[in-house]
Amino acid sequence: MNHKLRVLVRLDVDRTAAVLAVNGCFTEINYRALLPIARRACALIGGLSVTVDLTGARHIEGNAIGSLEQALNMMLAGMGTSGKIAVQAPPIPPVCPALALSQRAQEVAA
Repeated sequence: MNHKLRVLVRLDVDRTAAVLAVNGCFTEINYRALLPIARRACALIGGLSVTVDLTGARHIEGNAIGSLEQALNMMLAGMGTSGKIAVQAPPIPPVCPALALSQRAQEVAA
């Protein structure tokens, strides 16, 4: 299955906050692609507030959110910056549409 991650970076005009709006498929493998983007956003100006917005993701896989939060915390600690990174996720992670279709097909076949 092809899980593509799309990220739009929105930076406030006054450069005090940035939002990484994630679309597409957010998986336990591709969450790592967000780390260099978040690092660059934090490095723009010390103390920048960064939000990773996962509410627009097509689907969110397993423990990807927890893995991302842990990696972001380690990254911030290593940078020694006063910036803050928050992860915004939907209360119920959406299921992959391709997986949902294959599960329905299996139920119909049974």
